[in-house]
Amino acid sequence: LTTYDGNEALANKQLVVALEALEAYPLDAQLLCAMGGYLQNQGRLDLAERSFATAVEYGQVDLATWHLSEIAKMAAVCLGLSRQLLGKNEEALKGLKAAVGRYPDSDRVCRCLLDLLIKMRRTDEAVGLAGSMPRAENVESFVSAVRGACKAVEQEWLGALGYLQSAYAAGCRDPLCLRWLTVTYLSNGQ
Repeated sequence: LTTYDGNEALANKQLVVALEALEAYPLDAQLLCAMGGYLQNQGRLDLAERSFATAVEYGQVDLATWHLSEIAKMAAVCLGLSRQLLGKNEEALKGLKAAVGRYPDSDRVCRCLLDLLIKMRRTDEAVGLAGSMPRAENVESFVSAVRGACKAVEQEWLGALGYLQSAYAAGCRDPLCLRWLTVTYLSNGQ
């Protein structure tokens, strides 16, 4: 399947091969995620969502074959992102919260939920999640960066700038902080 990656002329062939593989292994989590990605690349967001949902709900891993070690977590993130692309933010939120409940130590799952909470302007929930995420250092500055990101989404640029500059000055170099600090600087003409 991966030999067809990046070649648009072979995208349909890739789907055919993926379907053949799914006939043999219908609940293989990695195949279902791959199929979701292929469908998403072809603009079939509805079918991609179904493929990711099947991977999350019923996906199996055959321990005798090679699989990505975090395929279940990746499936949950992909399903959340697919639902957001379809405008189903509430469904994405519900699914990602359930995934964080299953995988509370997964940075990938927590970050996806955190980005959605920021996007949906749920500041209290975003700050609560940021404070409970598995982080070894700079928890306070990361929480400040999340507060700043929430202000930026609200287009409260001065408040956002204060929180984000404070987080950066305290040593936060997290991509979330850097991304929202850059957005805020640009929005302030800096």
